[in-house]
Amino acid sequence: MTTWCRLGMAAVVLLLAVQVASATPRVALVIGNSTYALQPLSNPEYDAALMAETLRDVGFEVISEINADRRTMRRAVHSFSRALTDAGEEAVGFVFYAGHGIQAKGINYMIPIDAVIEDSIDVEFEGFPTSTLLSALENAGNKLNIVVMDACRNNPYKAATRSGGSGLARMDAPSGTMIAYSTAPGKVAADGKGRNSPYTRALSRAIHEPGQTVEQVFKSVRVAVIDRSNGEQVPWESSSLTGDFFFLKKAPEPVSAPLPDNTVELTFWNSIKDGTDTGLFESYLKQYPQGLFSSLAHAKIEAINKADTAAGQQAEVSFFQTIQNSTNKADFQTYLAQYPNGIFAALAKGRIAALEQAEQDTARQAAEAAAAPALGPEKDLDEDFWLQVKNAGTIAEYQAYLSSFPNGNFAALARAKIAGIEEQKKLAALTNATTPPTGPYVGEILRRGTDYGGSFCQGSIGEGYNTRIELNGDRVKVSISNIATISATLRDNAFRGAKYIVGVSGSEAFRFKGRIRGSEADLEFGRGRCRFTGTLAIK
Repeated sequence: MTTWCRLGMAAVVLLLAVQVASATPRVALVIGNSTYALQPLSNPEYDAALMAETLRDVGFEVISEINADRRTMRRAVHSFSRALTDAGEEAVGFVFYAGHGIQAKGINYMIPIDAVIEDSIDVEFEGFPTSTLLSALENAGNKLNIVVMDACRNNPYKAATRSGGSGLARMDAPSGTMIAYSTAPGKVAADGKGRNSPYTRALSRAIHEPGQTVEQVFKSVRVAVIDRSNGEQVPWESSSLTGDFFFLKKAPEPVSAPLPDNTVELTFWNSIKDGTDTGLFESYLKQYPQGLFSSLAHAKIEAINKADTAAGQQAEVSFFQTIQNSTNKADFQTYLAQYPNGIFAALAKGRIAALEQAEQDTARQAAEAAAAPALGPEKDLDEDFWLQVKNAGTIAEYQAYLSSFPNGNFAALARAKIAGIEEQKKLAALTNATTPPTGPYVGEILRRGTDYGGSFCQGSIGEGYNTRIELNGDRVKVSISNIATISATLRDNAFRGAKYIVGVSGSEAFRFKGRIRGSEADLEFGRGRCRFTGTLAIK
């Protein structure tokens, strides 16, 4: 039976026998996996960085790996076990893992970033078993080891977990153990709105508190997480410890040591929290880089910058829309003065050139008309022709007039009309490109290319296969007739996915990725050396 870690758990195993002296060697392994292809995670790489820094603060020699594949994880565990053995029997070991986690047939697995999992048997081949990690710790022969697993808070591998209940399997460990979870079995732990998960951040703070036993550390973590989640997330522990361990021993009482006071920081934050000036939040972070509200300050800065950029672009578009039909070149010169490198700068320059040319043509024609004798019937033909096409609104009819009367009385106006229509088309294309499509669309292959390898590439997607893209909100479905239908999530107009397809994928997942660009979608499909690229026109 296969079970996803819906606990969002942080299982802490402490093989504890005796109290550790402050000079005892300490060795740590920290792994944080975020950049998964199928379901990337926001917090693990930042959680790993925070925990590595925390452990160094309390005397650990740290081996750190961020976004590790399976081979990297195996080598890291081997190096850690060797270092722990060399440190001796009295050494303290600490392992921290953040990322996806799965249970299969009673065994828990940490998931490397390169894992491709479609069903339960893939878990055994693609995952890294925690039993291997515990064996490496036991073989090191030291008396005290701490293993923290802050696994993920959601499940991207539905097909591999459809038969199991929630929760991880209980890990077998030697006697004298403590197992702590970031939330109760069957519950989902918060992923964290800031850079770090609530559990990891609380654990880091508790480890820095001197004079606390292991039990006191996790009790304070539990209180902090319950308070932060309004009671929705309740960490818990089971313990059979026989001795005490301190991350930091309490220092002798100073003659007069002032206690930490967050009153000034809180007052500072309350005075700026509703502001829209990024400089205020940058000032807060400079003064309190690890402050209570540092994650929120980073988020505020990012949100304000995005809002300013969007507002500026909207103002520019609105400006140009008010002058796009103007026949006064001063309007376009004003636009260029305000937005010299703007979205419509090239259009504005072209419009100025067209208007200047029209002015020159008008002046030339006036001079010619003044110097030339009256045209009589030919002039009447010129005017009659123009009366027929002046309100047509199509380039072809204005060009027909120019073919008959290249130097006619209305030639300059006809050219200006043509330039205006062409610029309107360019403006509409640019304006529409800023808003991605949101409904179902059928794509027609415009361009394609392949690399040799595999029957799919040899057959070519453009010959005999119809491709369809459907968008519904942030969901993207790519359908290739007679082959497969693959779904993905649209983020910043980009999407990607992978799926095993009989007759095409072989032993490797069939992958695809794409990006929506205005009225087109760029696609790339491939497996191994087999690659296909194409562009779909969205209709």
